[in-house]
Amino acid sequence: MNKIGHHVTSTLVVGALNALLLTPLSGGAKDLLWLVGSALAYKSSDLPDVIETNFWRKPRFRRRLIAHRTITHSGLLSLISGAASLVWFSASPGILSFLINSLIWSYVTHVLVDAGSPMGIPWGIDFHNRRSLNLYQNNKITKSFYITIMALILIPFIVLTI
Repeated sequence: MNKIGHHVTSTLVVGALNALLLTPLSGGAKDLLWLVGSALAYKSSDLPDVIETNFWRKPRFRRRLIAHRTITHSGLLSLISGAASLVWFSASPGILSFLINSLIWSYVTHVLVDAGSPMGIPWGIDFHNRRSLNLYQNNKITKSFYITIMALILIPFIVLTI
């Protein structure tokens, strides 16, 4: 998925999750926290790709410190971290745990969206063995359709919950 696709899907999914997590609150604080959490999800949605930074900048000798779609895109590790963040938020709800939860679920959303691409992601601890869910092809029409379906499902949920 491209950068814009990751921004949109992470913002939608984390926005829906945040709307659900913030239902006990009311008033302006709820709206402000939802907005800040969704903005954090938007800005951090390409974090798994950013972590794989180049440690040698010259184009001819460019090398990555971590290979693309290996440990940073592990389905198992991202789902474990997502579940752990929800447990932590439910045990001690607060602004810091809410923001960290938004950040982690933006990361999880990025990885799960990449799982639908033909390239796939590693699901276990063998980080070079990738599996794909084959939800979309790498062309603009099917990616746009995929994002549109997510929007049609999640936007009404967000509106009804907030």
